[in-house]
Amino acid sequence: MRWVVTILLEYEWRVGTRQSSSEYTKVRKRREEQMTVSNQTVERCIEECLQCLRWCAQCRAESLNEDPIMMRDCIRLCSECLELCRTCVALLTGSSAFAHGLCGICSELCTACASECGKYDGETMRKCAQACRQCAATCAEVAQGGPIRRAAV
Repeated sequence: MRWVVTILLEYEWRVGTRQSSSEYTKVRKRREEQMTVSNQTVERCIEECLQCLRWCAQCRAESLNEDPIMMRDCIRLCSECLELCRTCVALLTGSSAFAHGLCGICSELCTACASECGKYDGETMRKCAQACRQCAATCAEVAQGGPIRRAAV
């Protein structure tokens, strides 16, 4: 259904502006390049989200075993972060039109989580903070790139 709408819009645009097919194709490619994120960036974002999810789960488990009251902010942020990263992976793998918006929120949450986990000693905390920082950077890149282009089927 989506491709039918795309074809109709392309036809209306060409007829309305009296542009040739090749001129339209050039304009369309230019717009796509400006508004979309490369497949490599999306794949890297998926990998970073999975790593962040993994380390947040480990960090949360370790924090619950150590001192849940003192570590409550760390536990809360890791829980939120891993759920949001999981959702980002689902939307990114499905080439959702909403993935870039969610990645912007994920970037903010990962930054907050990295800041909190970075306050504590321990290898798991350090690796969690590092994974969150990397995920935040890649998610921000996806968010700034705009909608994700669907792969041709």
